[in-house]
Amino acid sequence: MNKSALASAIAHRHAMTQAEASSIVDTVTEVVALMLLEHGRVNINRFGRFRLQHKPPRQARNPKTGETVQVGERVAVQFTAADELKRRFLDSKNGNRLE
Repeated sequence: MNKSALASAIAHRHAMTQAEASSIVDTVTEVVALMLLEHGRVNINRFGRFRLQHKPPRQARNPKTGETVQVGERVAVQFTAADELKRRFLDSKNGNRLE
C-alpha cells in the first residue's frame, strides 16, 4: 500500500475527499517524524512503536568487487508492531477477516 491508497481508504471510510484524506496522511507522517526527532520514540496504542536506533560505524563488503568498505554511523527508524496488531494478523491468517 502506498500513500495514495491509504488516503483513498481513509476517504472512503470517513466520507471525505481524497485531498482531505491525503492531507491527513501527510500531517500524521509529519507529526510522527517530528516527534521521533524530538523524543526518539513514538508509541501509537494498538498499532505499534517507532523508535530511533543509532547504528555504529561498521565494515561491509561490496558484493560486486568483494572489496571491504567502511559504512559510517547512521540513525535508522525501527518499528515494532503492537501485540494487538500482531493478533489481528494471526486471526486473518486463520480465516478471520481483519476489521
